[in-house]
Amino acid sequence: MNIAYIVAEFPKLTETFIAREIHALEERGFRITVFSLRRPRLTAEQLGEDRTGGDTPPYARSPAGGIVYPPPLPSLMLITAQFRQLTSPVRYLRDLAAILAADCPHPIRMVKALRRFLIAVAFAERARKKAIEHVHAQFVFVTADTAHVMASLLGVQESVSAHAWDIYTQPTAVLRRRLANAAWVSACTKHAVEYLRGQLPKQLPEIHYAPHGLDLAQFSHASNEASGSGQDRPLILGIGRLEEKKGFCYLIDAIHILLNETETLEDRTPRHSLKCTIIGDGPKHSALRSMVDQLGLQGTVSLPGAANPQTVWTLLSRASAMVLPSVIAPDGDRDGLANVILEAMATGTPVITTTASAASEVIRDEENGFLVAPHDPAGIADRIRRILIDTDLRNRVTRAACKTVSEQFDIDKTIRTYENLFRQSGKKS
Repeated sequence: MNIAYIVAEFPKLTETFIAREIHALEERGFRITVFSLRRPRLTAEQLGEDRTGGDTPPYARSPAGGIVYPPPLPSLMLITAQFRQLTSPVRYLRDLAAILAADCPHPIRMVKALRRFLIAVAFAERARKKAIEHVHAQFVFVTADTAHVMASLLGVQESVSAHAWDIYTQPTAVLRRRLANAAWVSACTKHAVEYLRGQLPKQLPEIHYAPHGLDLAQFSHASNEASGSGQDRPLILGIGRLEEKKGFCYLIDAIHILLNETETLEDRTPRHSLKCTIIGDGPKHSALRSMVDQLGLQGTVSLPGAANPQTVWTLLSRASAMVLPSVIAPDGDRDGLANVILEAMATGTPVITTTASAASEVIRDEENGFLVAPHDPAGIADRIRRILIDTDLRNRVTRAACKTVSEQFDIDKTIRTYENLFRQSGKKS
């Protein structure tokens, strides 16, 4: 079965789960073509390539059907695609009117919508030549709009994968419009499934729970080497986009609390020897850097920017804890189940996170991880302290975490939901 995957950008460091999903589907006989609305903005270092031209890592490899990027605007290819569709103008004009009406009466938004429509038509032309049988969008956003235009012009079914920011920050009317024509919808957390079911009329498509999975073979050689308080300088790791909902300011506050305590973790591990690295880029980078400077933590907390997965996994294997202090942002944005939580669990690195995200669906406090309330740096500091002092607790929690990931998030198991849904769609088309 030939499937078109519509994404905003491919490959992308913060969405490597999409590449894993595509690879798992291709192993099961599907042929995937990625249609990306933007070209990637990754350096060779971020791609994990060496200076002599190393192999492309799994998350950046082209799928069997290739990657299609938008043609230049304007271009002969783009114009030709529009004229070809105008030979049967009813669907073309209907879809154009619908996409413009959604952004009326905002001129700038309408111009952007028109551009996306023209690209979707060009994508549909390429998809027709590739004999695409189903169109699938990642995220309930402009990717879903593009998927709908493509599916309409091709006369095939469409579907959408929902995640977190795309459902929690958009008005209900927009969610309903973008999902109204889907044959089915998936969501990666149970909370997202229930949220969508509460927002959408019953006549809209069924919502399926389809968690992201990990290729556990990639973590078989990345087991955690940290030994808690026995390290010369324990590493506390934060990983994620530097934005409001990640709450990294509370991790910095927690480190400040620990450094200002007078006693030691053990005689050989003074608290001032802690090291904290926060991996990621985003709009809060300058504010977090200023916070580090104001608290005098320049020698303790570093913000080196984004990193490729191999680098992240190496750091996880050396970290004493991975902290993701998620909060609910003022606009309603929040984390689902961040993939880095699963990666840390698979690596055997203790995870500290909050109840503000869907992580509480998976993590049981002091059983396979640690949960604190959002906006609670003292709680984070307490969990870090306990991880560094209590080796037995740390070992028990990390063993349970590895077991949880193996049982619930092995991609060979999680991909079955998508496999079944795509095969059912193929029978109906």
